[in-house]
Order: sequence, then C-alpha cells, then structure tokens
Amino acid sequence: MNTLEIIREMRSDPALAEELRAVVLDEELRRLPEAVRELVEVSKRHDEHLAELDRNVAELVEVSKRHDEHLAELDRNVAELVEVSKRHDEHLAELDRNVAELVEVSKRHDEHLAELVEVSKRHDKRLDGIDAHLVRLDRRVGRLTGSDFEAQWCKKAPAYLGSRGFRKVRYVEVADVADLLDGLCDDEAREDLLAADGVHSAVRKADGKSVYVVCEVSSRIHRDDVSRALARAGHIARLGGPEGVACVAGASIDDLAAQEALTGGVIVVIPPAWADYEDPEEDAS
Repeated sequence: MNTLEIIREMRSDPALAEELRAVVLDEELRRLPEAVRELVEVSKRHDEHLAELDRNVAELVEVSKRHDEHLAELDRNVAELVEVSKRHDEHLAELDRNVAELVEVSKRHDEHLAELVEVSKRHDKRLDGIDAHLVRLDRRVGRLTGSDFEAQWCKKAPAYLGSRGFRKVRYVEVADVADLLDGLCDDEAREDLLAADGVHSAVRKADGKSVYVVCEVSSRIHRDDVSRALARAGHIARLGGPEGVACVAGASIDDLAAQEALTGGVIVVIPPAWADYEDPEEDAS
C-alpha cells in the first residue's frame, strides 16, 4: 500500500486515521527532545557568535572612537597648519614688498653712485689739470728761484768763495768770457762755457795762483750740475791760461752729487740763507 492509498483509507476510516495519528505523533514526540537539544546547541552557537560579534562591534566602536579622536586631532593640526600657512603667506608678501623696496633703493643707490662716479671723474680731470698747473708753477718757481740764486751768487760770490780759500774774487761778464775763448776752443766748448751760471776770476790763497772759478747754481744740486761744472772748468784748463776750478752752489745737495763732487775736487757752496728753500721736485717725491 502506498502513501496515497493510506491517505484514502484514513479519509474513509476515521478510526484508522486516529490510530495512525497516534502512531505518528508518538514518533514525533520521541524525536522532539533531540530536536530541542539540537536547537539549544544551535542557539548556544548563535549566542556565542553574537557575543563575539558584540565584542567585535565593541572593538570596532573603540577603534572608531580612536579614529574619530585621531581625525579630530588631524582636523586641529590641519587648522593650525592653515593658520601657519596664512601667516607665512602674509610674511612672504611682506618680504616681497621689502625686497621690492630694497630693489628700488638699490637702483637709486646705483644711480647715485653713477652720478658720484661722474662727479669724481670730473673732479679727477680738474685735479689733473690743477696738478699739471702746479707742476708748471713749481717749475716756474724753481726757475725763478734758480735765477734768484744765480743773481745772488754773482753778487755775493766774493763772500761765498772767500770762505773757501779765494780772494780778489771778480765777476767775469759773459762778453769777457767770450773774448777769453775766442779762437782758443771749438764752438761747442765755447757755447758750453758761455752757458755757465757764473764765471769769476780769483786768486787761490793757498798758492797765490790766479784761477777762473766756473760755478753751476741750482736750488738742489744734482750729479748733472757737478758734471757740467767739471766739464766747463775743463774747457778753461785746456786754454793754457789760468786754472779752471769747478764749483756748485745751491740750497742742498743729494748724496750722489756730494760723492761725485768729493771725488772730482769740486767746491760745494751751500749758503745758509738758501737753506730754507724747499725744492718742489723733492717735495713731490
């Protein structure tokens, strides 16, 4: 008998249906405790799983809180950075303004320096002109001083040479010197001797001999003055007459000239009245 037949029989026979229900229900009831235990086990596992979920959720909540706190801190830091950035931007803007002002000031300084350079150049040119003018004036003063010394020498030679061992000192005019040399030496030697600053006839006290003192006068005596005096005195000596004596006179004498005068036997005269003269060329050096 299959299931359909059993169902038709139960419908047609209420007593059979009741007996079958009792049998089926008894079996189900017997299986109920096991099913309940299974449900209890399943419920326990669900409870454990839910508890674990609760713990996980609680942990997630804690993590979320920490994240929220961290995010809040980050928000505060970002806000501070924004403020710092704003202040930096303001400071940079101020620096830009200051740099722009400095650039303008530097430009003005450059322009001012350029003007000063031009002024300095003009002043330098003027100073160069003044220096050249002063040099010319110094030379003129030197020439004037030399001329004054020559005039004094010609006038006071008896006194100057008298203290150097000579007497009867007489100034010889240029014309007389020319007459003295006429026909006795070549033209070059004649012109050289005529260019002497002073020629004096004198008697040397030591031996009583007549001599011609040929003198070169200069504000400051240099080697070339000594050399000229020696050369011009030599022209006199070659005439075969009175001896020629070389002499130099001035306000001062340099070392090389003094050494050459000593070696050549040249008389050096430095009058005390001339000693206060300041040589422009010596001052410039």
